[in-house]
Amino acid sequence: MAETSGLPAPLPEEAARPRGRGIRLRVGLLAAAGASLPLAILAATAWSILRDDAARLQDARRALAASVAARLDDRLQQDLGLLSTLSSAARLDAAGGDCAQERAAFHAARLRSRHLARILLAGADGTVRCEEPWPAEPGTIVIAIPEVAEALQSGRPTVTGLVGGRPGYALMLAPFLGPGSTIAGVVAGVIDPASPAGASSLGAAAVIPGASTEVVDSAGAVLARTGPHGMNRASAVAAALDAAPWRVVLRHDADGVAAYGLRSRLIVVGGVSVSIALLFAWGVARSVTRPLAALGRSAARIAAGDLSEPVPARPGDEVGSLGRSLEAMRVALQDSVAALHRERDELERRVAERTRELEVLYATLRDREERRAQLLRKTISAQEDERKRIARELHDQTCQALAALILSLHAASTADAPEPVRQRLADARGLAGSTLEEVHRVILDLRPSVLDDLGLVPALRWFAARHLDPLGVAVRWEVEGPEGRLAPDVETALFRAAQEALTNVARHAHAETVLVQIVRSESELHLEIEDDGDGFDPASLAGPVRSARGLGLTGIRERLELLGGSAEIESSPGQGTRVVLRAPLGGAGDA
Repeated sequence: MAETSGLPAPLPEEAARPRGRGIRLRVGLLAAAGASLPLAILAATAWSILRDDAARLQDARRALAASVAARLDDRLQQDLGLLSTLSSAARLDAAGGDCAQERAAFHAARLRSRHLARILLAGADGTVRCEEPWPAEPGTIVIAIPEVAEALQSGRPTVTGLVGGRPGYALMLAPFLGPGSTIAGVVAGVIDPASPAGASSLGAAAVIPGASTEVVDSAGAVLARTGPHGMNRASAVAAALDAAPWRVVLRHDADGVAAYGLRSRLIVVGGVSVSIALLFAWGVARSVTRPLAALGRSAARIAAGDLSEPVPARPGDEVGSLGRSLEAMRVALQDSVAALHRERDELERRVAERTRELEVLYATLRDREERRAQLLRKTISAQEDERKRIARELHDQTCQALAALILSLHAASTADAPEPVRQRLADARGLAGSTLEEVHRVILDLRPSVLDDLGLVPALRWFAARHLDPLGVAVRWEVEGPEGRLAPDVETALFRAAQEALTNVARHAHAETVLVQIVRSESELHLEIEDDGDGFDPASLAGPVRSARGLGLTGIRERLELLGGSAEIESSPGQGTRVVLRAPLGGAGDA
């Protein structure tokens, strides 16, 4: 037997490595967490307060933006009221120098308004008929803006966004009615953010100290801006106007200064505190894990099977107690391994002795089995030879004597004798004839001449016709493969096995049909006999005491095993029986 140490296989290098680093990491994390948790709670509380303050400040800024938007909205409503007043007295027939009355009204309105840089009177086709201030070429300006067309169609005063490209301008539109109460034109007020008056008028409504305020239209174009540029957009709030598609956007960075400073201090203090906690935790973990790492290395050596080196002694703390326990375990394990080795050697010696005894017994059994097979083969061969001899002697002697007796009785019965004597001689001659036929039947059963003369298949057909046809059993034959004779021993063994199977069908099966299949190949002959009779339980014949029927099935198997083949019997009560015979041909050709 192979040498074994009695211990588990050595652990891989990675598995045997001490886990001190893992413990050190866990201890360090726990210590750092214990030291940092109060600071983290304080920082989270301060952070929450700052966040709430920032939210309240954001709400205040939204309210401030809404207030600015309301103030600017009120001014735009006033200007729309002025334009609506002008549109009620507007005339389209005035043009050029003929609109002095309208220009005077426009001029007065401009003086009252803080936003309007110019006031125009335009017809439904967009042609400007009158404007204030007076242009260099009157009557040539055409307003082609979609918002003007929309105002003419809806008939409601409206304010546009920034139009006309950059720097652009905005329009306040007030449609007016002509003859027939139809929209005849529009009075348009021009708001020019690029002009000093327009910028100051829009920006004055949105001036908030310390903040950047923008007035933008629906497309995001800036009409006016006050305060510094480039402030943080994340802190922007907006409020929409009702009179115009504009919004007031308020930007303010001052709300984050204090919070940023406090957050920065919290981050710095927290980082320093966590660093100190980690350093302290590292020292604590190192003081714990160093002796544990040494014990881990000793345990790894023991697990790998090295029991020669003792475990180092440790101080009298928990780790030292663990080391002493490990040393006691090492000593006990060393003694157990030594005892195990002794028992293993003794067991190997006994196993070797038993193996030698079994080899001798197996050789004896194999020799006996070979002798039994040879004896069985010789017995079967002698049985067949004896069958031939008896059949020959019966044919040559008994049959000849019976034939001579029949002739003598026939001659005596024809002689001149009394009638009673002739009758008795005729009866004796009939009995002698029956005896001769019975002797012929016995001769054929002992060794059918058709097997020696024609071969296996004709002999089986003859036997089935002689024993099954008189019982009314229909036999169906299926023969495949090359024709020709087989080796005499193969033919004899297969015929005797099939003869036993067919005899069982005739005696016990009560079958109506029998299927005989013979398939021959170059290397094997497959013979199958299947009936639809009563069937039986093969397990009932497997006991130590067999009936004559069981001995016949055993003889079938033994004959096929002598040839190197096999015999299978499949059956169940009421389901018929199937006998499958396989015999290797071994290259045997025609005899």
